[in-house]
Amino acid sequence: MMLKHLLWPFALIYGLIIKLRNHLFDIGYSRSFRFDVKTIGVGNLSVGGTGKTPAVEYLISKFKEKEKVATLSRGYGRRTKGFLMADYRSTAVDIGDEPLQFYSKFGQEITVAVDEERIHGIPEILYHRPETSLIFLDDIFQHRHVNPHFLVLLTTYDKPFFDDYILPVGRLRESRFGAKRADVVLVTKSPEQLSEQNKIHFKKNILKYTKKEVPVFFTTVGYSQPVNEKGLVRSYNKKAVLVTGIANPLHFKKHLDGITDIRKHYNYPDHYNFKASDVKKWLDYCNENNLSDIVVSEKDWMRIKPHTIDVNSENVNFIIQPISMMFIDKSEEDEFLNLLDFRINGINKG
Repeated sequence: MMLKHLLWPFALIYGLIIKLRNHLFDIGYSRSFRFDVKTIGVGNLSVGGTGKTPAVEYLISKFKEKEKVATLSRGYGRRTKGFLMADYRSTAVDIGDEPLQFYSKFGQEITVAVDEERIHGIPEILYHRPETSLIFLDDIFQHRHVNPHFLVLLTTYDKPFFDDYILPVGRLRESRFGAKRADVVLVTKSPEQLSEQNKIHFKKNILKYTKKEVPVFFTTVGYSQPVNEKGLVRSYNKKAVLVTGIANPLHFKKHLDGITDIRKHYNYPDHYNFKASDVKKWLDYCNENNLSDIVVSEKDWMRIKPHTIDVNSENVNFIIQPISMMFIDKSEEDEFLNLLDFRINGINKG
């Protein structure tokens, strides 16, 4: 508590800087561009852990049959610069773990690109893939040089933005009132059983900071069947080692607690660049303790996989757990998709 009090002056200074920056965009002093190609932005007010990757994957799955879809991300954690498009040679070092996951999952069905300057990346996508009709802008909320046609704000149920504070006191990148830019709010990682009374209470708190009557929908985490390194469906053994390098591994670990006995949890920072020595350490622990499974998330596997060829893992299996976003209420999902369809059709009509 004392530390938070000491950090407040820094939060105040940071908050004023961000407020001034946003004000300059709001009054048009700083330029923000809206492209002719349809764009849907996905982002949050906090520093991570809201489920952007499953949200973008959900949107891709719903629109890839109807549109020529592309995704544009910053490519956080990559060691390259500028514009790049994913291909079969790409690694997490080249384009980042999240874009690599998009490419690994959807392959040739969509275009996956990265550029730290989204305003530069969109024209590049259109130059290389002129047939592109819809671009999903990943983690775009604070990148205000691009003004998407539709902006989706994510916030978690257990740590909502309205109950959080600006950095470094809390985890917010900007004021709660940044939510006014959102066209819809998705509450992620909600309990599967959520009463209407709790929903109403939650919505009231959100609507204090958004535009009037912005739709608010509730989603939860979906866990499909785990797979092995070859993509074949696997079941969990009774005991396992868990490795995570994601912003908030608590939901993942809670899911596994009812399925397998986690004997050891190696927890790393979000987007951690795993090394062969890390993999060797996990394998040594498994061999010493007669364990055969190392459980990882799909996102972490993007950064772990290249290092497995450098070590002997024949006695230990990697179990990869896909994680998805699911709407709690089917009627809310239908309303959300209808809203997106309406806005996209409106873009087509000019």
